[in-house]
Amino acid sequence: ETRGMGVFHQACFVCHGFFAEPGGSAPDLRSSPLSLSAEAFHSVVKEGALLSAGMPVFPELTDAQIEDARHYIRSRAAAQRNETKKGAAKGKSGVSQ
Repeated sequence: ETRGMGVFHQACFVCHGFFAEPGGSAPDLRSSPLSLSAEAFHSVVKEGALLSAGMPVFPELTDAQIEDARHYIRSRAAAQRNETKKGAAKGKSGVSQ
């Protein structure tokens, strides 16, 4: 995850938010189905599949860096899901903070 975080913060966070949390000008990648497919993610990041939609292309990134970034995004999505579950469980139990 550390390598992926480095790649993400080097190439993605300006638009997609620090720690992959919304705040940039682009979609929240944690809920994007693109991160589920290595092939689809690669086609967007390295080959410019969404260039016409405003997503820049990053030909300088290696395949390994792209895969590291994809895994980082997936780990952030999992963390978000876990936080949502914890919040729902607290709400059901009547526990407040």
